[in-house]
Amino acid sequence: MRVFKTIIIYLHMDLINNLSAAAAVGRNVSKSLRISGKASIFTAGLVALNLSLDIIRRSKYTKFAIFSDSLSSLLAIHNRQLQTGYVLKFITDYTHLSNSGKTIVLIWILEVMRVLTRLLNQPLL
Repeated sequence: MRVFKTIIIYLHMDLINNLSAAAAVGRNVSKSLRISGKASIFTAGLVALNLSLDIIRRSKYTKFAIFSDSLSSLLAIHNRQLQTGYVLKFITDYTHLSNSGKTIVLIWILEVMRVLTRLLNQPLL
């Protein structure tokens, strides 16, 4: 049986106040970064994915699932769009972590926070 530690990607874009933030949240750890309000959702998604690799790098665990609703960011990584610096950084770090024995699965999930809210409100079996 495979047991994966889960990292959830969370993006917040506040267009009214021109603020943006990206975060990666694990079970006992989170990393966040305020980014330019002019940054696109695509860029924020890539920043958050890179933050998730920072969490993985420091973890003693070896198997991870990263859930993100940023399909454009995941496709850029999958298609190796290396002209984007954040994609290049992610692929470089991902390769290094994989070579060091970490297993990382990227999963696209629509509307991560709404799904999680529903799951957390369900009674435990």
